[in-house]
Amino acid sequence: MGIEQPATFYDGMYTRREKYFGDYTKNSCFKCGLWPAAVKHLNNNDVIFEAGCGSGQFAQYVYTKVKPKSYFGIDFSPVAIELALNKAPLGIFLVRDLTDDDDISFRLQKFNVFVALEFLEHINEDLKILNKVKALDRKIKVITSVPDFNSAGHVRHFKSEQKIRNRYESIINNLEIEYFGGRWLMIGEINTKKSQTKIFD
Repeated sequence: MGIEQPATFYDGMYTRREKYFGDYTKNSCFKCGLWPAAVKHLNNNDVIFEAGCGSGQFAQYVYTKVKPKSYFGIDFSPVAIELALNKAPLGIFLVRDLTDDDDISFRLQKFNVFVALEFLEHINEDLKILNKVKALDRKIKVITSVPDFNSAGHVRHFKSEQKIRNRYESIINNLEIEYFGGRWLMIGEINTKKSQTKIFD
């Protein structure tokens, strides 16, 4: 199992590896179909908050498919944010650490969609982050993904859908999960009642 890594670890990754510093077509999450599946759950009326936005590749891809009202991304890697600002110039991207209790940027954003793709597995306090979203006390769509494999920066990974449900279903309602070659896409809602409505077609 990996460990939670500092920002400098990711600075180096975004500097050296084209699948992270290149455009969105270079990223394996696009190639495996996960990002195209995720974007289907977005529309032009959305106000999107992306935690762990990285180099802005997902935001770049989003803007080729929909025109959200606004897009706000944060990451604690300065290198990643510099790349994101160039890839998705219509979005707002800031160097922030979402695990910092003193960071007010999270609460100020009136978002209706919370995105955290390949992010939760990198931090020890993943449940704390999701509970921050829940504490906003309004209906929020959640689009997130986690891997089924280990890596230097993965503090956890998930070999089954049930293990994902065991960890997150108490916070994310109406959770639906789809597998994309090494990664699990999760779509659900926070601060809504459980229903029988299917999210995935």
